[in-house]
Amino acid sequence: MVISLLLVLALSIVGIALLVTPPTPATAGEAGTLLRLDPSQVRSIRVAPAGSDRATTITRTDAGGWTIHIEDNGARITAPWPAQPTSVRAIVRTLSDLRDATGDDGGKLQTIDPALVVTITLARGSEHTIRFDAAALGGRRLIEVDALRTGEIDDDVFRALTSPGPASWRVRSPLASVGERTSRVSIRAPGQGPGVELARLDGRWFLRQPIQSRADDNAATALLQSLASLTIERFIDDPATIAESETGLATPRLTCRVEEDRRTIDPADGQVRTSTRSQTLSIGGPADLSGRLVYAGVNDGQALVIINIEPIESVSLDGEAYLSPVAAQTISQNIGAIAVRIAGQPEARYERGIDQWRLLDATGATIGDAPAGPITALVTALTDSPATGMTIEAPDSYRPIASMTLFDFRGGPLETIEAGRLDDGQLVLRSGQVFRTYEGLETPGLLDPSGRR
Repeated sequence: MVISLLLVLALSIVGIALLVTPPTPATAGEAGTLLRLDPSQVRSIRVAPAGSDRATTITRTDAGGWTIHIEDNGARITAPWPAQPTSVRAIVRTLSDLRDATGDDGGKLQTIDPALVVTITLARGSEHTIRFDAAALGGRRLIEVDALRTGEIDDDVFRALTSPGPASWRVRSPLASVGERTSRVSIRAPGQGPGVELARLDGRWFLRQPIQSRADDNAATALLQSLASLTIERFIDDPATIAESETGLATPRLTCRVEEDRRTIDPADGQVRTSTRSQTLSIGGPADLSGRLVYAGVNDGQALVIINIEPIESVSLDGEAYLSPVAAQTISQNIGAIAVRIAGQPEARYERGIDQWRLLDATGATIGDAPAGPITALVTALTDSPATGMTIEAPDSYRPIASMTLFDFRGGPLETIEAGRLDDGQLVLRSGQVFRTYEGLETPGLLDPSGRR
């Protein structure tokens, strides 16, 4: 972390003047100019030690971001990985406007002993090559540009490209897409049940595994925050050097998957298209004696890394830990009507008007105004009152006393909730497979089997 901050600081110092005066195309014979390019035209930067087959390449994506991969003898040995944009932007601007620190016109061609070769590829396919001399003198270093001219530049540029270099600019999160735009998330221990799967719909979270129910938004957010806190301690760029039995990823202890739905407008027909971006993380065995660091495979094995597992050690795989404490999935403002059924009694239907609830008969005709107090108490119990206990198994002594169907303002059914009691008088609301117990909450009068309606 300290090294990354120092690199960003060094690059910022080198490039700050360039942010004030954007580069323009080089003018022939312009004094002190070694290379001047339009940064927006830079498509890739390849950085390699002179004479080495190993190189690190920074590539601009179609979306305007940057990725970094490592290659050996022209072949990629790592998958493209997202880069920290601040680090890349700084070096792109720096390399796009190289000025001779001696103040000469850059027309002299001197002999250098190259230690580093940087190749810049532009949008039109043209290339520029920069060779850095092996020695520095007085904080400056000799460079050769396109084998046409040489000059001296601040040695901070060379050190930013080599100590430790572009590979260190990779994003350190193994699940970089986790955040406010996450659409679905799952976490499970293979061979130990279905785990937990959550999905976001209209800004609210729902549990999809092990059962389907409304989820607690706070619990879902806490899970996302834990996953987002995971940090890559080290990228393993030569995974073939580590046996799979050592990583433990053949039988991972934990697997995570996050998905983000992205909607774009197709310029061809103006239609909205939805695409899904997925990221996976498999957590294997320990990578140190403490067990704090573990091996992890990202995106179905595209990358092998070592992460700090501490942020998710306390994450629960118990579905009940993510259940919403509120019985109804519907918010109170969306309820347009309620039908209450008590055994042995006719159904009572209440419809919401502009400023008053109305009682309807079996045909849907209005009988008269309904008292707002009892209906408000029922709606509050269903949509706002938190349960004191939740289980997917029926509590002992549970017996149903009534059921309620909630409708929208067009008469369409939203959901049905069953009400019951325990022998000690506690109210229980059953929504789907979930039983919620409300210790100390009085049973709403509209549900009382004694006939209070």
